[in-house]
Amino acid sequence: MIMVEGLGTFRLLTLPLLTSDMELSDFMNEWESHSPYIVAHTSGSTGTPKEIHLLKKDMEESARMTVGFFGLDEMSHIHLPLSLDYIAGKMMVVRSLVSGCRISLEKPTSVPLADSAFQCDRLSLVAIVPMQIEGLMKSPHLSKIDNVIIGGAPMSRSQEDMLKCAPFKAYATYGMTETSSHVALKEVGRGEDGCFIGLPGYRFSVDDRGCLVIENPRMSWQKLVTNDVVDLRGDTSFRWLSRYDNVINSGGIKLYPEQIEKRIAHMLPDGKYFITSQPDDSLGDRLILVIDEDVETDVTVERFAASLPKYQAPKAIIRTRLQYTSSGKVKRSL
Repeated sequence: MIMVEGLGTFRLLTLPLLTSDMELSDFMNEWESHSPYIVAHTSGSTGTPKEIHLLKKDMEESARMTVGFFGLDEMSHIHLPLSLDYIAGKMMVVRSLVSGCRISLEKPTSVPLADSAFQCDRLSLVAIVPMQIEGLMKSPHLSKIDNVIIGGAPMSRSQEDMLKCAPFKAYATYGMTETSSHVALKEVGRGEDGCFIGLPGYRFSVDDRGCLVIENPRMSWQKLVTNDVVDLRGDTSFRWLSRYDNVINSGGIKLYPEQIEKRIAHMLPDGKYFITSQPDDSLGDRLILVIDEDVETDVTVERFAASLPKYQAPKAIIRTRLQYTSSGKVKRSL
């Protein structure tokens, strides 16, 4: 056990495939240092990854909100099959420190909790990324899991459908490195509305671009303006539409690529395509579909034109080798 002043006991359970001892040691040394902040890095999905400093008191406050939502305490057991290089991994450790619960750390793979020898009664909370969903659903410990949070990248429709059959509650998370992990959760399978609900203490509004503004007086940043276009549903909930930088104005119509991608998800393999645009003399920008060059598909412009609203149908299809971030997000650039 590792004692952390002011936060109780860190109760680490050893797994056969324990995540790097050096990773954990480095984080704990940084956490116990006299520095008021932790160094973290953004994902790089919308540009070059950048180094940012997160105040430890903000991380503790964020952890307390998640601990409260899921009812974690010293009797709970949480599991982390993610790297401590990213905020999702760091925050699971902080949640353990804040709540006094047990935590097990597993080397990141596409098949978390696959080891049948792993001993556990209940897992109160497991944190994963979308690319681990299919593997987790094959785990021999599936029936022991109470809650799963999924972040790092949007889920595909097929991944959400898989989770609808799960014996646990699954939540998509909304947040960013700058907010010390998630500020809102969306329970998978609860209707088509797809609203994220803010954790207690968070309030939402939009700026003149229609982008989400997050406020919480208990956090040092207090107010944060995002680049996420949302459909606001009151001051505590919203439906996510698109990244502002991705919004396409075609013939005077605003189009949200991520929403169109969901509509054509049944036609193409998960994570192997994206919607973007090219300059057009008539429309200003024309909608195009970019598909990974390895994908075998019979989709055509004509097929989309017959099945989608006029302005949402791609006007061209481009094949190229797609690039991805380390967390599995496709880099939306040609």
